[in-house]
Amino acid sequence: MPLIDLVVASVFVIALITVSRFKKYLAGEDRQSYYHVVGGLTVLAVSSLAQIYSGLGAFHQIPFLSDPLFFKLVFCIGVITGLALLINGVSSWAPLSRSYRMYNRERVQRLGLLKKTEQLVRVENRPPAIVEKTLAHLVEGYELTKGAAYLISRKSAGLLYVAGVDTTGADSGSLKGIVFADGAPGVLATDADLDPKRLIERLPGSVDWPDHIIPVMADSYLAGVFLLWGKNVATLSDDDRTGLKLVGDIVGHKIHTDLLKVKNGFYAELRRWQNDLESSLDYRSDFRENMAAVVGCLRQKISLDYFSLTLVHRNGLVHRYTMGETGGLLREIAADFNDSHNVVRRVFDGVRPVIVHDWDGRNDPTVDELMSRMSLSTFAALPVMRGPQVSAVVTFGSKTPHYFDNRRRAYLEAVLSALAALCNEEKHRLEQDSSERRTFAVNNLMSEVARMESIQQVFERATELIAEHLKTTVVRISTVDSRGTFLTSRALQSARPLTGVAPARGAMILSLMPYHQLVIETGRPMMINQESTDKRMTQPEAQQVFGLDVKSALLVPVKIDAATVATVSLADARSWERFQFRQGDIQFVTAVAGVLSLVIPLSGRRKTGSTSDRETRRPEATEGVDPVARNRVKSSLSGIIGSVELLKSKENPTGENLQRCLSIIDRSARRIGEYFAGTPE
Repeated sequence: MPLIDLVVASVFVIALITVSRFKKYLAGEDRQSYYHVVGGLTVLAVSSLAQIYSGLGAFHQIPFLSDPLFFKLVFCIGVITGLALLINGVSSWAPLSRSYRMYNRERVQRLGLLKKTEQLVRVENRPPAIVEKTLAHLVEGYELTKGAAYLISRKSAGLLYVAGVDTTGADSGSLKGIVFADGAPGVLATDADLDPKRLIERLPGSVDWPDHIIPVMADSYLAGVFLLWGKNVATLSDDDRTGLKLVGDIVGHKIHTDLLKVKNGFYAELRRWQNDLESSLDYRSDFRENMAAVVGCLRQKISLDYFSLTLVHRNGLVHRYTMGETGGLLREIAADFNDSHNVVRRVFDGVRPVIVHDWDGRNDPTVDELMSRMSLSTFAALPVMRGPQVSAVVTFGSKTPHYFDNRRRAYLEAVLSALAALCNEEKHRLEQDSSERRTFAVNNLMSEVARMESIQQVFERATELIAEHLKTTVVRISTVDSRGTFLTSRALQSARPLTGVAPARGAMILSLMPYHQLVIETGRPMMINQESTDKRMTQPEAQQVFGLDVKSALLVPVKIDAATVATVSLADARSWERFQFRQGDIQFVTAVAGVLSLVIPLSGRRKTGSTSDRETRRPEATEGVDPVARNRVKSSLSGIIGSVELLKSKENPTGENLQRCLSIIDRSARRIGEYFAGTPE
């Protein structure tokens, strides 16, 4: 008996210790049941130990406990109480145990589904096959009635049917008739993006709304969806929903990984093709031959119905190279580039590509007329950069709508670097040719001068030459009269009609032309930005010399020794951003002015004493006349003439302006009188 009592007491003590070690978990599930079990085990353990100590005689000296009848009564009461508490606690744990076993089964089921999905993506690389087999596992594992799988199509930018399962025996082909709404979310922002009412636009008559939607996410993009139907799907637990989402994430990660591999392979092949293209070009050969080679290589990868390159040079000259279906390359010199509705001009000004995937030329006025005549449905206009500035604009066209997808556009962008290098070489070559042509023109002018009969022919030929090579709006050559009061116009060339301007052989008041006066006095060229706020030419000067809305101007002196005898005046109506006189332009005009500075004295020697000679040469100071006094007289005369012209230009001069002009005239007249009063006869 003592041995049996010892074994029983040990069992209760060990059970009590075990239950105490799992107190956090057991008490968290059901605290009251835990206390009942612990209390029952404690009472039974104490009763068993008391029985052992009583058999050993430990209680013989203790009152009441030494009585065998009383001890047995207390022992029985303890055993009954302990068993009641233990049975009560264990019976409360019985449903928890059943739930735990069920949870374990569901957990094993979910883990098994995840394991199947992981094994599937390891051995299968085709996304349609992966989603089809995964759908079969979902329907089988969760005992669903129907299921359907869809993947995003990059071409149509919509969800396409891949597979369907119907366990009720009906035809699963009806699931293919589900129509998804346009603009179905490609990037999920919230769970509301997968709301069936938002995602699905129309259901077939035999199909109900899905009970659950599982997204297939490739990184942050929606790659596809699983639609599930079943009685148990609507009441899924949070753990089951998490498991389904993990299945979708595993499939999406596989699709994303394979897509990255395909992209990496494509871009590696694209880089090799780009390197082969650039190495095949010969920059020393003709520009059009290299352009044809670029288009030929590009057509080996994609189909093109139209190709055009618009090359813009520094002086605003536009060359356009166009290639159609026949493969012939057409070159247009001085192409139209001023229309703001022109798509090429928009790309050139905005430095952003323009891509139209489906265009009806009858409704879009912004597309070039040539593209409209060719019935192009898709076109892309891309800027060719030279540093931070646009050097050219290249346009590609196709008759197939939505033809320039991301892969084909990558090929278009890959040729931009080769085109940029070709354009730079062509611009450099044209600049060199232009410099050589200008040098030849100046030398040829020297030989032409010898055959000309009058200095007037020289002025006219020099004006024509400058206008021909610089393509500027207005060119005028004027000589300074002997008194330094007027500029006498000798020749005038204009690319557009002029109004209110001094005629080709007219005179211009020098006192109203401060910039021309400054050039005459300093003998240095001057370039003027008329769009600037602090370097603007005055309206009277711009009007009588150029007669138009000047945006930029260039003034170059013609000098004999240290004296300026004439000026070459150029003006352009294009904006400062589009056209500026550059260093090469200034050097060319200065070279022509140098020819004039040699011709004018020679012409004077031929026709000594002629009116034309006296007007084109500034005489030296008269002997015996004080140069300081002479300059004072000239300044006074200029002030009088300028004041009179100012009064003439105003219909109703105010009192203040009238008094100021009269004061200048009076003061200037007194100075002239004082000078002549002190000059000996």
